[in-house]
This record gives sequence, structure tokens and C-alpha cells, in this order.
Amino acid sequence: MVISNDIVDALFAQFGEQDITRMSIREVGKLVAQIEEKSGVEFIHMELGVPGLPASTIAIAAVGTCIIYFIVEKTVGLRLDREKELEGLDQSLHGEH
Repeated sequence: MVISNDIVDALFAQFGEQDITRMSIREVGKLVAQIEEKSGVEFIHMELGVPGLPASTIAIAAVGTCIIYFIVEKTVGLRLDREKELEGLDQSLHGEH
């Protein structure tokens, strides 16, 4: 089923924004709900977050990233010493002028 451009245009005008990329996710959600209500057609499923990615997976990835960070920091280090940093990375690491 095709949704009338008139419905979509009228609802966009109510939001005061013609560019959907400038709208927040909440505004897009409200717009979609109103279009579905006025047209009687459910055409999009909106959800916050990353579809199909459970929170436990995100938590495991975050904890794993922190562990890797601390291991690298304690073994190799992530920063140069102050003198090399002030000298500049090109000069201290690569010998470039």
C-alpha cells in the first residue's frame, strides 16, 4: 500500500523540519507514529539502540576493551615520555624534521 505524499508532507510541516536527517530519533519516532496513525499503514519498526545486539554483548565488549587497554598500558604503554612528546612524534619516533 502506498502512503499519500499529502499526509507525509502535512505531518513534516507540523514538525517544522523538512530534512529528516536533522531530526532527533525521538522526533522521527513521533513522526512515524503519526504517519502510521493517519494513513492506517504500519510501515516501519523503530527501536532505540542497535537492533539485534543485546545489552549483555555490549557489556562484554566494553569490559573486554577495558581489560585490553589496561594490559597494553601496563606492558608497552600508550604514551611517550614527556621529553619525546614535547620534541614531537615525527622527530622522536621517526627521525623526521
